[in-house]
Amino acid sequence: MRYHEIISEAFWNRNKQIVVDVAVTALAAKHNPFTTSTWFDIPPISKDAVAKAIVDGRLESTPNDDDSPRSGFTQFHVERIAYLVVHPDLKPLRISVYTGSPELVDGNHRLAAAIYRGDETIKIDFPGSTGQLKQWLGK
Repeated sequence: MRYHEIISEAFWNRNKQIVVDVAVTALAAKHNPFTTSTWFDIPPISKDAVAKAIVDGRLESTPNDDDSPRSGFTQFHVERIAYLVVHPDLKPLRISVYTGSPELVDGNHRLAAAIYRGDETIKIDFPGSTGQLKQWLGK
């Protein structure tokens, strides 16, 4: 995959972070809630569980904004992803580099929903240059 297929249309937001459209597949290769544990001690979320939540109408509309760990709350995460599959939230995902390497710090549910839907791209806030983003994504 070439660089221009990963990142398109970059612009700076008010926090001096670059906002870019990134290929969902490229981001999922680095961070995927369906294949790796994302929320504390909760195992990866099952796409089948999300599909069942959608069919059953179990959709969690309230985001986890309080920064408190929801350890053991698999149902919450499944239902939150299900909600976002049905009601996409286009707010950019937020990446942090404070730990030394880029890390997704806000938007795990939105990313999971985009992966589930098969979206081609997703917006991210990145606190670096497009070159650093390209390096992080391995492209």
